Amino acid sequence: MARRKPGKHPSAEIDWELDEIARAAKKVEPRDQAELRAELARKLLVLKTRGRIGIGNWRAYVKKFLKNKTNSWLRDRRQREKRRVSLDRWHEEEGFGEGLSLEVVKRVSKDEGDFGIAMALFWEKLNPKLQRFCLVLLQKGGNQAAVAKSLRMHRNTVIPWIKKIRGLLKKHGFGGR
Repeated sequence: MARRKPGKHPSAEIDWELDEIARAAKKVEPRDQAELRAELARKLLVLKTRGRIGIGNWRAYVKKFLKNKTNSWLRDRRQREKRRVSLDRWHEEEGFGEGLSLEVVKRVSKDEGDFGIAMALFWEKLNPKLQRFCLVLLQKGGNQAAVAKSLRMHRNTVIPWIKKIRGLLKKHGFGGR
C-alpha cells in the first residue's frame, strides 16, 4: 500500500492505519503476515470502538499500540511453537529406535516359548499409540506421572489407557488383574 498524506477525510485515516498495520506485519515471516495483519486490524477495531478519550496524539498511540500487539503476537507464537511436537521426533525424544518394538517384546517375555509367541502376536495387533504408551510405561518403570509428562498427556488419561491394555492382555489369554 502506498502511503498517503494525512487529511481530514476518514478514508485517509483508515488508509494510514492500514499502512501502519502492513508495516507492522512486515516484521514477521511472509507466511504469517496475513494472519498478523488480520489480528492487528481486529485489535485496532476494538481499540477504536472504545473511543479516543484521553489520547492526545492518535497516530503515535496507534503506532505504539501496533508495535506492542505485534510483539505480543510474536511472543505468543513462539510459545505455541515450543509446545508443538514433531511426530517424526518422538522416537529420538524417548530414545527409541525404529526396530525396538520386537526387542522389547522379547525382553518382556519370560522365555522364548509359547509366552513369547503369544506376546509377539499381541504386540503386533496392538495400536501404535498403545505400543508407544507401553514402551514409555516400561521405560519409566510404571511411574504414571512420568509417563503422562513424557507423552504430553493429562495424568488422568494414563489410568484408562492402562486399563485398556490390561483388558486387551486378558482378552489375548494373559492372566492380568
